[in-house]
Amino acid sequence: MCVINKINNNGRTNEIHVFSNERSVSAEKAREHIEKSLTICTEIGDRNGEAFCYAYLGVVYKSVGEYEKAREHIKKSLTICTEIGDRYGEASCYANLGDVYKSVGKYEKAREHIEKSLTIRREIGDRNGEASCYANLGDVYKSVGEYEKAREHIEKSLTIRTEIGDRNGEAYCYVNLGDVYKSVGEYEKGREYIEKSLTIYTELDDRSGEASCYAGVAYTSVGEYDMARELIEKSLEIYREIWDRGKQPPVTVILECCI
Repeated sequence: MCVINKINNNGRTNEIHVFSNERSVSAEKAREHIEKSLTICTEIGDRNGEAFCYAYLGVVYKSVGEYEKAREHIKKSLTICTEIGDRYGEASCYANLGDVYKSVGKYEKAREHIEKSLTIRREIGDRNGEASCYANLGDVYKSVGEYEKAREHIEKSLTIRTEIGDRNGEAYCYVNLGDVYKSVGEYEKGREYIEKSLTIYTELDDRSGEASCYAGVAYTSVGEYDMARELIEKSLEIYREIWDRGKQPPVTVILECCI
């Protein structure tokens, strides 16, 4: 996006950048296109474009589990963003680094980087980014079993999502709160929050969100085996509708356990 916005009269750059944003291409193809874009950005001195490409490469490497390469590229992006004074870019890089560290189980480092992102988000007035940081911190705390802190941070995220009218974000927070309560054995509360999420996803016609919620509610149905099975089957039915044929939804494993 930044390449197109900054040098939109350069047809060559535009063409490559559009390719790099195609979601349907493989990670390898995406990497090739982004690297071509990076080469051009470097040649023409587009530092903003360079930073974007490095960050995007980091995301691609993370998506295929190459976490060290992901970290290296996002750090390169962070260096450039800091040099050119791109505070939004810095915040994004810190958040992405936090996500990489979380993926490899380095939760303290993840927390540190997400909190750096949060600080910048507050300074620049990025409410959406602030909400995302609180949600990510909640996920980190949940991962290490600090459920009260997880709840507090997710609720902060929920408050902001509600204030800015982000319904999808609200739904995401409700399902995460439900997961927190489920983790401490408060299944009824867990179900209440996941059902709130389900209501929103249904209103938004977010079928993937609905499927996830049905599976989540099933997990809170302690001892209610018939209901749990029915909910899992609903979830599986939706996944079958929206996923490509031959791609096995993860809920299949849950269904097999319920049979």
